[in-house]
Amino acid sequence: MAATEIVVFLVLAIVFQYHLVTAQICTDFVESTTCGGNIVADSGIIRYNHTGYGNNTGCMWLIRSNINSKIEVRLLEDSFSSSSQYIHIYGLSLDGEISGNADSDIRHGGFKARHFNGPLILVTFTTLDYWGPVNPTPRFTLLFRGCGPDISNPPTFTHHYREKIPGETEIITYPEDGGIYPNNQLITYLGLRQDRAVVKNSEGEWKVKVTYQDIQSSAYCMFGDSLRFYSAGFNFLCAVDEQDEFIWRFCEQNSTKTHVLPKRSPKYGNTYPDNIAILAVFQSNGYQGGKGFVFEW
Repeated sequence: MAATEIVVFLVLAIVFQYHLVTAQICTDFVESTTCGGNIVADSGIIRYNHTGYGNNTGCMWLIRSNINSKIEVRLLEDSFSSSSQYIHIYGLSLDGEISGNADSDIRHGGFKARHFNGPLILVTFTTLDYWGPVNPTPRFTLLFRGCGPDISNPPTFTHHYREKIPGETEIITYPEDGGIYPNNQLITYLGLRQDRAVVKNSEGEWKVKVTYQDIQSSAYCMFGDSLRFYSAGFNFLCAVDEQDEFIWRFCEQNSTKTHVLPKRSPKYGNTYPDNIAILAVFQSNGYQGGKGFVFEW
């Protein structure tokens, strides 16, 4: 074999090996056709075409693209016919905060690629403010993929998804064994109302009651572990304690106070979730643990 042929052979071998490795890395692809839920994959597609859900309903997806620090999202096709029909996308950071930006809304024909801080994003679509038939039925196809670099020292991710049946109560306890929770954790609990109904302009019947918490405390809950709750609109749900003081996240130690979210308060006004979904996020920053928390919804 000539020297030139050897060089060509080696180059082809390297190229083949490169594609083999990248194929092994990127084979984690999923396709979701459900109305909301948790998705954990390198990349995937959401196909929304739910004729079973009518006006003033919605879906919410939590997407984790493994441990990649960026997520690319691209709308492939849609049938949106109104300015009020569009997809909302928000980021969920490793400290449990939800954030959005001016490019968070994807409207009709918005096919350009968008990049969001990962590794977690939240995608929601609603058919709000329609009192007659939605024509045509909204549908869309959304592609997502993780695009590095990977974050260093990622937390242990745990995601729970619940189909919340109106009128029924579920109690969430963490840790389930009653021990001390480990450090460097990020845990989400996504509860999506089973009938996907949006309850508007009322307090609603879906509430969260926190009955116990033993979480590493810090000033204003800013630097230690914390538990917080968000509505489907990604507004944080506030609670009010016995002294009528506003609480926007939980980080007390050995507390048996009972808090109900959302809470009506003459001091802070009336708050309520739009009731498509409630998202609970617990984050531990890796210093010391506690006995966790108990809440019900």
